[in-house]
Amino acid sequence: MDAQAVSQDLLKLAPRDPTRDDEVVISGQDPMLSTNYLLGTAGAAVIAAVGVAASALWYLRTGRRQEVAVEMRAAALCSDRYLFIDSKAPPRCGASGAVI
Repeated sequence: MDAQAVSQDLLKLAPRDPTRDDEVVISGQDPMLSTNYLLGTAGAAVIAAVGVAASALWYLRTGRRQEVAVEMRAAALCSDRYLFIDSKAPPRCGASGAVI
């Protein structure tokens, strides 16, 4: 399942205008990282859902709609920020792959 379909399934859980299926654009395709998990798909779908919620608030405030665009690569690369092992953040890797 691609990220666009995952985000549409996720957005079905929220009360919203069903004619607004075109408000989310997700670019890129998994696998983004060499892992068995579709980190880009999961991350992009969740970030898109948050963007749609923010867009709904913007609409209530201004009466104008916004489009939500998510780059899957960026969503996948942010995934390690939420990882904790025994309540501690793991060592981070630098651009060269060395632990910093």
